[in-house]
Amino acid sequence: MQNNIPAQLIAAVAIPENHHQDLDAVSCRWQPLGFYTDREAAHQACLTFIAALPPEQAAEAGYSIMQPGSPLFDRLLARLPQTSR
Repeated sequence: MQNNIPAQLIAAVAIPENHHQDLDAVSCRWQPLGFYTDREAAHQACLTFIAALPPEQAAEAGYSIMQPGSPLFDRLLARLPQTSR
C-alpha cells in the first residue's frame, strides 16, 4: 500500500557570518525556514529569504532543501519552533 502523505522537506539557508581572510573561507549559520511538501515552494522560500538579506550576505548565502534521512535534517528539525512541526 502506498503512503499518500507527502514527504516533509525542510528548507534552510546558510547565512554567512564571518569571512576568514587567512583561509579564504566564510563561516555560516544554518537557518531553517520551515516545512514544505513541495520542492519548488521550498526553493522559492529560500530565494525570498536570501533576497531579504543585506547584499554582502546575500552574495555568499547558500541554501539546501532536505528530506528525512539527510545529514542535517534532524539537527535543523530540533531548531524549528514547535508550531512549525
